[in-house]
Amino acid sequence: MNQPLHRMTCIELEKDSEFFDTLLEEVSQLNQLQQQNKDEYMDRVKRLGDILIKVTSPYKKDMYTWREIFQLYLRAEIFIGNTEADRDEHDLEFTQKQFKWFSDELSRTDLPRKFKLSSSKEAFHEFLRINNDLIMMKQFQYINKTAMSKILKKHDKRTYLTASFKFGKLLKHDSYFTGTMGKSLCHVMNKQLSTITPQIEDHTCPICTFIYWKPIRLCCGHVFCVRCLIKSERKKMRNCPICRYEDAVHKADSSNLDIPLQNFIKLYFPREVKAKREENGRQEVSEEMEIIARSQFGGNECHIM
Repeated sequence: MNQPLHRMTCIELEKDSEFFDTLLEEVSQLNQLQQQNKDEYMDRVKRLGDILIKVTSPYKKDMYTWREIFQLYLRAEIFIGNTEADRDEHDLEFTQKQFKWFSDELSRTDLPRKFKLSSSKEAFHEFLRINNDLIMMKQFQYINKTAMSKILKKHDKRTYLTASFKFGKLLKHDSYFTGTMGKSLCHVMNKQLSTITPQIEDHTCPICTFIYWKPIRLCCGHVFCVRCLIKSERKKMRNCPICRYEDAVHKADSSNLDIPLQNFIKLYFPREVKAKREENGRQEVSEEMEIIARSQFGGNECHIM
């Protein structure tokens, strides 16, 4: 009976360990460089934040211009999304596309030209530079990640091994290749902007969707305009419109007026408060006319053509 023939292939791997040692050393150096860039970036963001606190002050002339710029920036969602369903860091292609959209919108609206303070202009240019540098960091990371993948695949092709799979699994836990560093930097930037310049979306009544005026904080913690709650009470709506807390609206009185919030809104949103007060005045006149019409015409609605 013939014995089966066995063929053995020997692969010279004297340099294999040296190859991976070199590769790991390169990854280590990339991590060190990334940490250095992160420290520098955080320092720049902090310095920019200190400047923005001054130039976006409600006592300065540029507060509304900065708010419009930040609204555009947050709407662009350049690096990360602003919703709970989209908290992951965006890829390089999407980031570049959204940053271009943001830049185009700035040019279209001509917002940077509205700055009155020279310090605002300087801060704005630094703001753009920081964003450009963060995009460059993402691009550098993407190039290195792609290059690493190609090197490992080429190694596997030459040696007939599966190093790209095993080594790739190892790199998945590396901060440089997972992108966790970039995501944290993006969160820092977005948080700085939203806290330095209050956004009107965070201070609007859930019922009328306009800015709070004479904000009433119910016992459940939800806040509404005083007029919206008065209308709700007239319609026999006793519970909180949001969480349905029992009798939250019915039990509210003057002690529920959130004075600190009202002062904050008057300070940071003077134009919106003025518009809201004027609108309330028009509504009051309309309601008074309706009451008069009902009293004169036996409860029939008065239709003004």
